[in-house]
Amino acid sequence: MQDSLRDLCRNLLNGLAESGALRADLALELEAERLHALIDGLSLHASIQPGHTTAARVREILGRHLEGLLS
Repeated sequence: MQDSLRDLCRNLLNGLAESGALRADLALELEAERLHALIDGLSLHASIQPGHTTAARVREILGRHLEGLLS
């Protein structure tokens, strides 16, 4: 499952990079690992503290992270 999530992150970022949506200075492999780690952590937090780490909060955090990668 972890490999699949890592591949999904990598494919997402590669697709965004190919479309010109991402900043040119990004190390895509590092960013894929960073996104994977963020999703892992958010999943754990949502499981342990669902009242604090809500689905809306997870979307907000992921959205902000991805916005920081855009060109």
